[in-house]
Amino acid sequence: MAVSIIELEERHQKYDALIAKVQNAVIHPLHNNAVHEGSAYDYKQPVLSATDSSKHSSLPSLSEDNSYSGPLSRNLSAGNSGERSFKKSTINSSRISTPVAPYPGSQPDQDNGEDGAKHYSPKVLSAINNAKIHSLKELKLNDMGVEWIPELIGNLTHLTSLDLSGNRLTALPESIGELSNLQYLNVSKNALKTLPETIGCLTSLRHLDIQMNKIEELPMTIGLCTQLVELLCDFNELKVLPEATGNLVSLQKLRLYMNHVHRLPTTLRSLTNLVELDVKFNRLERVPESVCYLPNLIKLDVSSNFVELKELPGAIGQMQSLRELNISNNHISLLPPSFAMLTGLEKLEMDQNPWVIPPLDVVQRGKEAVFQFMADLVSQEAKDEKETIKKTGFGRLSSVFRKKKTQGSPYKVKKKNDLLIRA
Repeated sequence: MAVSIIELEERHQKYDALIAKVQNAVIHPLHNNAVHEGSAYDYKQPVLSATDSSKHSSLPSLSEDNSYSGPLSRNLSAGNSGERSFKKSTINSSRISTPVAPYPGSQPDQDNGEDGAKHYSPKVLSAINNAKIHSLKELKLNDMGVEWIPELIGNLTHLTSLDLSGNRLTALPESIGELSNLQYLNVSKNALKTLPETIGCLTSLRHLDIQMNKIEELPMTIGLCTQLVELLCDFNELKVLPEATGNLVSLQKLRLYMNHVHRLPTTLRSLTNLVELDVKFNRLERVPESVCYLPNLIKLDVSSNFVELKELPGAIGQMQSLRELNISNNHISLLPPSFAMLTGLEKLEMDQNPWVIPPLDVVQRGKEAVFQFMADLVSQEAKDEKETIKKTGFGRLSSVFRKKKTQGSPYKVKKKNDLLIRA
């Protein structure tokens, strides 16, 4: 009897030791893999539904080439194959449905997924305090329901790419400005209302995507991001752009689709590398003359500003590099004479305006008809002007351009005979 009790006690001790080993393996899944200092690694927990979790019998591991290997979820998105690997120097984190604590002594936070299964909150991001991932270059935490990012993210100073899109963020930590090597930042599809002033410290940033948030203004410090090539601000609540936007001398693409912008800064003239400017579906009252002097602008879209936008700048003909122009769905009635100089245009959209010059029937015949009409009109105007000067010594402006031309021009109408003299 005594021997049986001793044997039973030994079995219990072995069983307790086995449980301790398993718990240690769960809490430290990354510690069981050799990760050389200075190198990055890939790690992604599979998404498991409630029915699959009971079948999840082994932990994921990292192979020698730093790719992920381990059991896959049954509910991975369609089209995924039986194997999944990730780029080197990348952590692509997904919703975690196995109870993995980010560090010893911590407890995983939970929330309910749409399928009713328990998903552990991405607050496990506090694991970034782990020194072994400080050399990470790329971090993807998109579509995880993240509500906050810890200040510890500022420790990942080797990051060049950070994707936080499709979450529930209402603010970014100030420490994000410490990511001095960051080149790509995607915070689209969140609930951000502002960007931190420290965004200006990201002097290596080349791509900034803040689409689909609730941002009302950009900080002045955005002008310090002089390496920025793309700035995507679609679907926000911006009313104006800061004058400091003119300091983004490397900018090639600026998109402001679906905001409340009513004016553009005159400093845009400094954006000599700008190729695309999209300001459709805003409240733009005018296109500043400075935009006409952007030497590399290929695509300009100011459509759907509706009754607010009533005219185009007189110098629009200076935009010799322009290939695509969309001015549809506005309240423009007259094209300026210099429009005839835009002979390089390949695509022109100008419908849904109350056209007078050119007439609507000309607009409906297409781009070639519009340019022919404008060219003929300007040619006739030049002839009439020449004849008037010969007869009177004054310039004369035909009635078709009279009202628009004299508005804000260096000329004024003298009495009722439409003669022009310099003001």
